[in-house]
Amino acid sequence: MRNINYFDKELSVEEYVKKEVCKNAGTQSVAFKEQLISLCSSAGIECNEKMKKEELEKIISQIIEETGASSMKDMGKVMKLAKEKCGVSADGRDINEIAKKYLTKVN
Repeated sequence: MRNINYFDKELSVEEYVKKEVCKNAGTQSVAFKEQLISLCSSAGIECNEKMKKEELEKIISQIIEETGASSMKDMGKVMKLAKEKCGVSADGRDINEIAKKYLTKVN
């Protein structure tokens, strides 16, 4: 099987397609997203659905509590951990918006 260099990592073509399709599935129209997910499923590639905001809020609140994040200076740390925990299921803009809301409440 052929490998692709992806940000200095060797990935199989299947892994690359999965990363790109899943990453873009959260930013496209609903119809296009459903089409991509269906295409992935038929090819045997798992692609997560977008996480609900309520679930994302719980995760971000928990991260803020666990890390002791207390201001916007901690935004990078919260964003990094949330992206690691949620993977492609959460959009970066949603993570940012919710983290900002919680970090401004803390003060």
